[in-house]
Amino acid sequence: MAVLGSGPLSRGSRVGRAPAASHSPDNSVRWLPYNKGTVGTLRLRQTLLFVGAVIVPSVVLVALGIRSMRQEEELAEKRTFEESRRAAGLIRQELTTKLESIKLQAAAGRDLPRDGAVAFVARVVGGTLVLPWEESGNQVRAEARQAEAVLQRALGLQKEGQQNAARALNRRMLSMRAADEYGVPFALYAARRLVEGASAEERREIVRCLSQALETPGLSAPAAYLILELLDRLPADAVMRRMAAARAEEMEEIGHLAAEVPRFGHTGADSLWVLFGKSPWLVGMTGKPRDPSRLLIAVRAKPLLDSIKLAEGFRWALDSAAGETLGENLPGLRLAAMPPALRTNSRSREFYLAVLMLVVSVTAFSAWLMSRDARREARLNALRAQFVSSVSHELKTPVSTIRACAELMEMGRVEGGQATSEYLKTIVGESERLTRLVDGVLDFSRIEQGKKTYRFQPVAIEEIVRSAARALEYPLVQGGFALCMNVDRVPPVQGDRLALEQAVTNLLTNAMKYSGDRREIEVNVIRQGARAVIRVQDHGVGIAAEEQVKVFERFYRSPALGGNVPGAGLGLTLVAHVVQAHGGNVTVESKPGDGSVFSILLPIAEGA
Repeated sequence: MAVLGSGPLSRGSRVGRAPAASHSPDNSVRWLPYNKGTVGTLRLRQTLLFVGAVIVPSVVLVALGIRSMRQEEELAEKRTFEESRRAAGLIRQELTTKLESIKLQAAAGRDLPRDGAVAFVARVVGGTLVLPWEESGNQVRAEARQAEAVLQRALGLQKEGQQNAARALNRRMLSMRAADEYGVPFALYAARRLVEGASAEERREIVRCLSQALETPGLSAPAAYLILELLDRLPADAVMRRMAAARAEEMEEIGHLAAEVPRFGHTGADSLWVLFGKSPWLVGMTGKPRDPSRLLIAVRAKPLLDSIKLAEGFRWALDSAAGETLGENLPGLRLAAMPPALRTNSRSREFYLAVLMLVVSVTAFSAWLMSRDARREARLNALRAQFVSSVSHELKTPVSTIRACAELMEMGRVEGGQATSEYLKTIVGESERLTRLVDGVLDFSRIEQGKKTYRFQPVAIEEIVRSAARALEYPLVQGGFALCMNVDRVPPVQGDRLALEQAVTNLLTNAMKYSGDRREIEVNVIRQGARAVIRVQDHGVGIAAEEQVKVFERFYRSPALGGNVPGAGLGLTLVAHVVQAHGGNVTVESKPGDGSVFSILLPIAEGA
């Protein structure tokens, strides 16, 4: 079936023109609002609401978080200080107890601990340090003379050629502890004679002798260097060599300590222990400053301090001015602290920072959402304003035409039956156009409110298409359009007849608006499997690919056409809603300049 027609626009008809539109970079139309003051006030209210509801609470929360962090830091510092003082008190008590125990043992003449902590013990007489090998007691001199006599006898036997007897005598001397005036044990002289040509057993005895000598408090520097010489000629281990080198270095420190004895001797403190030397040593003295004879005790600091178990987070600070002092009796000893309270504060600070970052992120994200919503609302307001303007013009055009025709007929200026019939057709056509426009606005309002309902029943697609074509016969003829219809017989579909007819009418109206100079429209009805398809094709301006999804949005108008085409931007929105409500879908195929094909696909009723 083909319906063809052509003819001029009726006299007195007016074509409404929509206001101009501005175009954004994203190819979406942005209509200028008619009331800029209202939109500006709305934006101001939204901004104030966002500031009051998001920004101000966020700022307050950030400020409270920073304040809490500072308070937590102050509390942590206070806890650190208190913990340091408490730990320093306990450690001072334990360290002082160990040092005084060593002092009491030395004063009583008992053997000192052989754990390597005591470097040496020497008497101070008249403010002068008397080293152990400088003692001139009768017993010491007698032991020294006896050891020297044995050594000379062994030398004599060796000269007489009695090597075995000499070596046996030297081996016996390895157990002697007597030393000469230089503090070198006679056992070391005997070891030096035995080392040449020593058997495995003799070597073991020599190493044992050297080990005992190294453990002797008050070993002299010459004795230490002699031990190093012997160790170089023996297969001794590296640990023993390091020990001998350390003892030699310590003995060098004794010379420096002898010059500092007056500083230790004139103090009034009974339990003073002073750090001295590079090793370093803890040096203390027994007795009172005015006592004629006192003992000076040098204790190696490292092994002694290592024997004291420190609380978690504490360490010794011997070469630093930072840390908690251990009191006036232990000058130079400090305890550096980073107790658990400080680490807890670090974890708390990380938690607060994470919370603050979350608040800032949420605030920034909220600001972005609000900005996006504000832009969307502004665009929607502009579209609504354009919609009102477009609908007003769309309503004004048929109303003006109807009024003009009625006035001419009332004034008797219409002559002849044919002219009267023409004017009456114009009035009826414009009335139908007005009815379609009002129905479209009302349907859109119901859809927006969720109140749109449909009455489903079996309907014939071909009847719906022909009814829509008849409804538009007058505007098609007036616009000079040629409508070609190819309708196949297809089974009925379950649908609302009026709604489907309105959808087809909207597609035809849309094709008329955008046909351009080629006034040809084709309508095809075919069956594709279990669906009935209605295709409406024009040969007009076409639609760009990026706009084909947007054309079904409410109020959308193609920016390429500006305001040259009248309309409210609701036709395709209504088509999409009606088709989706019927379980179908609507598609578009188009290229700019080649026209467009809109297809409605509806499911065929079951059993058809």
